[in-house]
Amino acid sequence: MDQAVTQIVHGSLDERAAIDLCALSNGRLVLVMKVTNAEAWSVLVALQLACKHPEFQNNPARWLAEQFAHQIQAAVATTPALRDFAEREWASIHKEGGENV
Repeated sequence: MDQAVTQIVHGSLDERAAIDLCALSNGRLVLVMKVTNAEAWSVLVALQLACKHPEFQNNPARWLAEQFAHQIQAAVATTPALRDFAEREWASIHKEGGENV
């Protein structure tokens, strides 16, 4: 085994995880979960809270979190009150942190 490969195999956890994370970009994941509407709403709210966090503002994952949250919202915010409630939170997030979608 050459020295570069040995370093990768025996590197720190951070180094090995970085290599593995790069490899993840080569694949696609279809995520299917069965949850109640209330559980889905809870995930929506959790994602909105994450998007509101100042350290998440410039994180590349924020765009994905928002897209996922909007898909959940479309499925569960099926009444005017729930739609308005969710949209009010998005307005608050975008006002505080800037538009990122």
